[in-house]
Amino acid sequence: MKQDNNNSTKQSFFITIILVLLALTLLLFPAKCSVGVKLGINIALYSLIPAILPFMIFSNYVIQSGYSEQIGKMVHPLFHKLFKTSTNGSYAVLIGFLCGYPLGAKIICDLIKNNKISLKEGSYLFKFANNPSLAFILCYAAPISFPDTFSKISALFLIYVPSVVIGIISSTEDFTDINRNNTVMNNGFHLPFSKVIDDSIFNALLTTVRLTGYIMLFSILSTLISDIPFLSYTVKIIIPCLLELTSGIYQISISNLMDLSKFILTIIFSILGGMSVLFQISSIINSVSDNNCNKNDNTYHLNISSYIKYKLFSILLCIVFFLINVSITT
Repeated sequence: MKQDNNNSTKQSFFITIILVLLALTLLLFPAKCSVGVKLGINIALYSLIPAILPFMIFSNYVIQSGYSEQIGKMVHPLFHKLFKTSTNGSYAVLIGFLCGYPLGAKIICDLIKNNKISLKEGSYLFKFANNPSLAFILCYAAPISFPDTFSKISALFLIYVPSVVIGIISSTEDFTDINRNNTVMNNGFHLPFSKVIDDSIFNALLTTVRLTGYIMLFSILSTLISDIPFLSYTVKIIIPCLLELTSGIYQISISNLMDLSKFILTIIFSILGGMSVLFQISSIINSVSDNNCNKNDNTYHLNISSYIKYKLFSILLCIVFFLINVSITT
């Protein structure tokens, strides 16, 4: 008990120090903070919202109306063979690979909360079904970082294949029969269309506003760090990537690094997602962790440390594949 109190005191002290430093930063560097806020809003308006808001509304409606299983059936034969997922779990895999951060995590959490998949299957999907969107890679990262066709194909392979490998090697159980026996049927067929669509839009907007706030905060940090005089050029490029992916990739593209270095750095940070994505995912999974987990049973749960571990494993596989590719082509 004393140790818990000491940890709580240390955490409160640490948070207090951070809040004081943030307050001083806002007071001493208002112009730079303003630039960071504008950058964050720009990223949200022109990258985040167009990329994920329509998919959020669509996916919220699909889950609440009960159609996720119907869509999951379309890809279930393939995904069940690879990952042994249920039909709803197959839907989560599809969205996690196509629609990007943080939708993969959000769909998994929504499916758990709506009793469409078990927490056990959700914790398995959380290991690999949360990736940068195909549209983000092809429409944003590729044109500024690797515009030629061969590089695009190589980038897609290096980004997505490691997640597929992780999903396959960590698949130990067939979730279809378990899901059918234990899932409580909960769909929205009996609800009015207007009610389902209103709830879907409201939930999507609420999530988008929260994610926009995280992007603004990390854009402010990125802007402030880029003006620190004693940091090296390479560090000033890497730190924005660690903080916020979209602006970080742009910094890589305009840097004077070698093309091969730009290529692999863009891929690595796309897989990792940055601190902004980590905080977004952490905020999304908190409700599931609080409401669905037995406090005395940590066997199956969603937590950010597990997510980071598998992302680092994914990056390791990516580097291995990259080195093999370089050795073959040179």
